[in-house]
Amino acid sequence: EDPSNTGWNVPGPDMLGNGFAWGQSSHVLAWVFYVCPQLSPIEVYCRMTHSAATGADVALSGTIICRDCHSDNEVILSVAGTSLLPGNEHSDPPVGKQIQFKLYGEDGAIIYCGDTRDENTGNLELRRVSMDGVVELPVGPGFAFENLETEHDGPESLQAFLDACVGKSTHVGADSLVGLKTVQVLDAMYRSHASGQSEPVRHADAE
Repeated sequence: EDPSNTGWNVPGPDMLGNGFAWGQSSHVLAWVFYVCPQLSPIEVYCRMTHSAATGADVALSGTIICRDCHSDNEVILSVAGTSLLPGNEHSDPPVGKQIQFKLYGEDGAIIYCGDTRDENTGNLELRRVSMDGVVELPVGPGFAFENLETEHDGPESLQAFLDACVGKSTHVGADSLVGLKTVQVLDAMYRSHASGQSEPVRHADAE
């Protein structure tokens, strides 16, 4: 909603739009492709709404069709998000993001939902068919989604970045292939909204 925040709402030369999709949905998509590396996006349908003040997209809903490279099955992702929740992490009082990931398959489900400001609002849950749907917590209780620490040594993401800069071994949470698939889907989302039709993913990963 802030016209001066051009990095978040003004499209670059090769962009059809800018806003919530690039700014926040990118992280959601990257998480999905990290957890499910066998997925290759093929086709996307998406609709968006935009801010009257800036023209930036502020809400979206879309369907992403992927191919499972292990089984060659088709996988359907339903994605929705918005920046219209009043408040933010830096408001008074601070307001967290409302996150919901639900992945369903023949062998079970992974559910990861909660408020990013309150670890007590959720867990990373694993529910397996072989365990009759009993809720398992593979990483323990709590919704640990995002560290906004700005004091002392900073969040883990900053520490990992500094370790990489000095050549230390570090966990790669989003490699180049995760980034490629994420950008492919975002590009198709904007093209789909512009055309009003589903759009093929450009140069989808063939692996």
